[in-house]
Amino acid sequence: MADRFRQIVSGRAIILGHRGSPKIARENTLASFRLALDEGADGVELDVQITRDGIPVVCHDEELATGERLCDLSLAEMQALLEGSGGKCTRWRRCCAIYRAGDS
Repeated sequence: MADRFRQIVSGRAIILGHRGSPKIARENTLASFRLALDEGADGVELDVQITRDGIPVVCHDEELATGERLCDLSLAEMQALLEGSGGKCTRWRRCCAIYRAGDS
């Protein structure tokens, strides 16, 4: 990944997909991140929050729409609350896998 970053920053602007490619795919999802890269972005901008049990998740806000703070919820509790509202949150390690795959 370091070699890819050096190639990107040498001599040109870096293009980042803000939360992926949210005009086409739901923001902060793996589909949105992959789409941004497929469209030519050098990377994506995203926010990472930590759940009570120490799991990094990609989520813009520190709170769910229902008012619960992510740092006060375990991953399982957060997923259960989001499932009930049709929401979804991506684990940070799954996002990293997209970039590792691109380096080979």
